[in-house]
Amino acid sequence: MSYDATRRRLDGLTDHVGFERLVMILLTRTGINARPLGGPGDRNRDAVAGLYRAAGGEPLAVTISLARRWERKIRTDLKRIHDHGFRPETVISVTNRPAPAPAQAALQAQVKKQYGVDLTIHEQRWLVTQFHRRDNLDLLGEYLNLLPPQPRFFLDLSEFEKLLEERGLLTAPFAGRREELDEVERLLTDQGRAVIIEAPGGFGKTRLAVELARSGRSIPWFFVDYGLAFQTNYLAEAEAGYPVTVLIDDAHRRTDLDQLLRALERRDPKPRLVCTVRPGHAAVVETALHGLALPQPERFRLDWLGRSALNTILSGPPFRIEHEGMRGWIIAVSKSNVGVALIAGELAAAGHYPSDLSQAKLFAHHVNARLHGAGADSRQTRELLAVLAAVGSLNLDDANDVAAVIEVLGRDRPQLRRELDELADAGVVEEAAHSYTIKPDIVREHLLRASFFPEAGERPLLPYQDLYAAFAPRRLYTLLEALGQARVDTTPAAADALVTVRRELVALLAQATTAAELEDVMLAAQALGAGGGAIVCELAETTLGRLDGLNDVAADQVAVRLVEALAAAKLGHNQLPRAWRALLRVATIICGRTGNAPCVRGSPGRDPRDPPLGPGRLLRPPRSLRAGLHPARRLRAEPGVVGQGAGPTGRRARRRRHRRRGLHPRAPSGAPGCRGQVGDHPGRRVRAGQRRDQGPTPPRRRAVSR
Repeated sequence: MSYDATRRRLDGLTDHVGFERLVMILLTRTGINARPLGGPGDRNRDAVAGLYRAAGGEPLAVTISLARRWERKIRTDLKRIHDHGFRPETVISVTNRPAPAPAQAALQAQVKKQYGVDLTIHEQRWLVTQFHRRDNLDLLGEYLNLLPPQPRFFLDLSEFEKLLEERGLLTAPFAGRREELDEVERLLTDQGRAVIIEAPGGFGKTRLAVELARSGRSIPWFFVDYGLAFQTNYLAEAEAGYPVTVLIDDAHRRTDLDQLLRALERRDPKPRLVCTVRPGHAAVVETALHGLALPQPERFRLDWLGRSALNTILSGPPFRIEHEGMRGWIIAVSKSNVGVALIAGELAAAGHYPSDLSQAKLFAHHVNARLHGAGADSRQTRELLAVLAAVGSLNLDDANDVAAVIEVLGRDRPQLRRELDELADAGVVEEAAHSYTIKPDIVREHLLRASFFPEAGERPLLPYQDLYAAFAPRRLYTLLEALGQARVDTTPAAADALVTVRRELVALLAQATTAAELEDVMLAAQALGAGGGAIVCELAETTLGRLDGLNDVAADQVAVRLVEALAAAKLGHNQLPRAWRALLRVATIICGRTGNAPCVRGSPGRDPRDPPLGPGRLLRPPRSLRAGLHPARRLRAEPGVVGQGAGPTGRRARRRRHRRRGLHPRAPSGAPGCRGQVGDHPGRRVRAGQRRDQGPTPPRRRAVSR
């Protein structure tokens, strides 16, 4: 509602009693605790404040009037107050009439000289201002029968720019998107399509639309920000009669998208449409547009900002980072995340060294800026981010994940999905196949440390033991992997959590009776890795003592896991002696055997596609186990495997070196199941995918050069 409507209603007031109640509420909300008097015995004082004095009454008196001639009314009230023997020091007079400033000043000087009173006049402008304060909007309907004022729904470019600037989303220079701007404009103008800009949060979808509107090569724009519900009477704000482009930001999140699009369909002329969505949600807009007399949609996928564009931004104002090495380091540590790169650029421009930029302050700034820009900077949001950082990812379609989160945070599934969608739109969280995770990984590692293991003097956001107890039964591997990646062993606050982890893993190792169970414990140790080097060494030494009780193949498989765990631990100088002793014991057990052990020949119990598990293969686990335990890790060509792009010269040289060291004794050429070796027959070479004894093999099989 406009200020003019409020003024008109104030001019038309006739209810003296209601107006007095209204003024008393407004005075109380401004901090003046006046006591209403009223009635025939008020002696022209409608209210008073302060302690009663025997001579002169209270020090503050209030007069309230609807009289049209407000000056005469105030003079009359002050004369009667004085005639009744009251001597207030201050008088506040409230009127619903407009009072020009010169007239107020003249009256104040007159009563000061005549009665010695400090007069304050609250006239119509004061009342209008008080009515439109956020805390007083409820009074508009109760006393003036007006609806509370509502912000504009369709924002023009200047209004939307101001909103984004307040959120800190326009501070960075715009670069590297010239081709994208041209393509969006071509789709809108030449093809007459509605454009759906599809990209994860933080890629710059909204900024791209703003820059296109700023460029001046397009017709006027209106912007619809997410968060305000649409009503039909808002359509008048879109000013029919000339062509416009309407941006619907975060269109996939709007529950009123159908209503909004059907209202825009009735505008004349029809507007051009641009909608921003996250990956996987474009179908929401396509479904809503189907069958409407609006431009039909075209998807436009926005990719990461390139390295050259980031380099241009960092080298230009306001950062002006001249050192190329500093710019390269910032781009590398940000993992092409624009938000992280810009915050690192700000710190670098302020004189911080690269070693300082990798500390928690950089990523705390990044997360705070993103949450503040999305309006989601609350404790509940940060608790959810802490849980997500600790377990790596959350799948709300998984009942076990949902039950564990509810146990820790006490929220239901719809609330969790709504909060995670807000974080994804803000660019802090990424969504893929209904699974949410924090990217880049270095931000997730910071959140884990800052939320559960803060520096001395700070309290953790959540107790880690509660989260560990809820998720460990089904997500132990991901919990340990997150701890390892965050290097929590360097944080004193994580000591209690590591004690709990050690106790659990030692108990699992004590209960292990088969080779598979021992492998599982070593996989857990490998996941913990650098986050608990001492724990990994202890588990490795205990496992070594149990290898003698296993057959050759099982011992080899457990040894592979053991060596991988020690390698992942990234042990310090004080822990290396223990690790080397463990490795020497493994070498003694494996290499001290005689004859053709099954681990070298291959055995019926192993996948025939797996490479032989000899001492040269200890650093790589079998294919079948890798695929099951690390589903996200792709198998890559290993050193020594004859495959695509491998040259025979390097393999021959490597094999000659290994033979001189005695690492690869020549196997009998006719041994069954033995894969051919490059160099067994000088006149014949083995091609990729071919075995010496059986000819060509299926493409997925690989010949081994060792």
